[in-house]
Amino acid sequence: MTQTVASWLCEPCHNIGNDPHENMKHQGTRPTEAADGAVDRQYRCITCNTVWISREDKWGLTCGFKLVPTSSDI
Repeated sequence: MTQTVASWLCEPCHNIGNDPHENMKHQGTRPTEAADGAVDRQYRCITCNTVWISREDKWGLTCGFKLVPTSSDI
């Protein structure tokens, strides 16, 4: 049985990999809380308005995307 992650996500966000899709806009970069040189890059999908964080480690490798929790998710 397949379970839908979130009904509000557009199709490209449902199938997100390690790279941003064509409807995602970069919103900024900030260092992570750990002092290991990693950074978090924030993206917003212009189709479904979902905010994603992509962590990049100190070697520049992308660790994948995760959804940014909203107050309604907590």
